[in-house]
Order: sequence, then structure tokens, then C-alpha cells
Amino acid sequence: MKIRFWGVRGSIPIPGHDTIRYGGNTPCIEVTSSTGDVVILDAGTGLRCLGIEMMKRGALPSPIHLLISHTHWDHIQGFPFFAPCYVPGAVVHVRGPVHFRNNRSLQHVFEAQMQYEFFPVSNTQLAATITYDSLAETTFPLGSLTVTTQFMNHSVQAIGYQLREQDTILVYTGDHEPYYDVFHADPAPHESEDDLLFGDTENMVQNATERFLAFLSNADLAIMDCQYTPEEYPAKKRTW
Repeated sequence: MKIRFWGVRGSIPIPGHDTIRYGGNTPCIEVTSSTGDVVILDAGTGLRCLGIEMMKRGALPSPIHLLISHTHWDHIQGFPFFAPCYVPGAVVHVRGPVHFRNNRSLQHVFEAQMQYEFFPVSNTQLAATITYDSLAETTFPLGSLTVTTQFMNHSVQAIGYQLREQDTILVYTGDHEPYYDVFHADPAPHESEDDLLFGDTENMVQNATERFLAFLSNADLAIMDCQYTPEEYPAKKRTW
């Protein structure tokens, strides 16, 4: 399994001297299996650079698998610039979560950002065959890879991906935040409603955290969201 980072930034792409070492594009990671299957994790602005490189390589892999962690703009904004989407005969399979608040499909979200008010090229002008599949928690094969998904903790529906090839495991969480913790200055009275609620919440947080850790436990490589410092996150950046 070969892994290449094409974008690692959050929120907005940033060019300049401060981003030379790690790059200034938003999330996009290329995974190539030992048998040549290509899986792309997220479609941030790094996807544009990857698309240009794929065109230079010659024949495009078919299909190209694009796995989206969630639909915040920094994770999909590279899609309209992905060169293989404009190639007749190319096949791109896009998979990711639906938007849970209004049940909008993945296809709706991707096509909406290419409406003429926002972008000069309509999705109807994309020459490739593009399919969209909404994911929940599941396991499915992609060529020689086995993909397992798990919901992450974010302000929109978000999915983490575990990619396994034989004994090698990669986990990509996308944006994931700590599960909510409840603290009492003084212990709540036993058998009170508050105490029961506190206990239920603690149990839910603990169970969710343990489940998340189990998802990571056997990973040879874990790629995780770590954009904010401990000082920044609690004060201003929760749900970001």
C-alpha cells in the first residue's frame, strides 16, 4: 500500500513561506494498493494537483474511488477542478455520508457547489461517468482493499475509513472531535435525576471513546485531525 499526501490543511488553502514544508492545500490523500487500485481520501484542493498528476501518468485507473469523510467545503472544494472528471470514458465512484440535518444526498451536495452562481462549469459538463453512493457504517471491498467505515464525531455527518490490504491497515478519521465530557463541581446526589443523567452521559462517552479507539487499535498508520492546539480548541473551535 502506497500513500501520498496531496493536501493536509484545514478550512482554507494557504500558499506561502509558512506552508512550504507540508503544503498549503486542503485534505486529499492518494492510496494505491499493491494491485494498482487507486483510492482517494477526501476532495480538498489537493485533488486538483492529484488530477493533474494522474493525467501526466497516462492511462487513468478505472474506476477511481473517491471516499469523502464529510461534506464541509474544505473536504470537497477540489472536486470541480479534478481533471479526470472531464475525460470521456473515465469512471469516478464517489462515496460518503449524507447530510443528516436535511437528508440531502452526497450527489446533491457535490452538484450544488457547481451551480452557476458558484462555479462557471456545470456538473452536466463533466464528461466522465460519475456515481455517488451514500455510506453508513459498513464493510465493502475495493479491489484488493477492504474498507470499513465508522461514524466520527463532528458537526455534520462524518465517516472515518479503515483500509486493509492483507496485514496492512490504514485508518483515516477526517475531522473528529473528543466526545462530550460532563463534569460536576460536586458529586450529584445518588439516585437523583441529575445523577442518573450524568451516569448515562458518562457511559455513552466512555462507550463511544472505546469504540473509536478500537477502530484505531490495529492501524499501522492513523491519519487524524489535529488542527487546533489544546488552548485554541475549547475556547473557540468546538464543532469546527
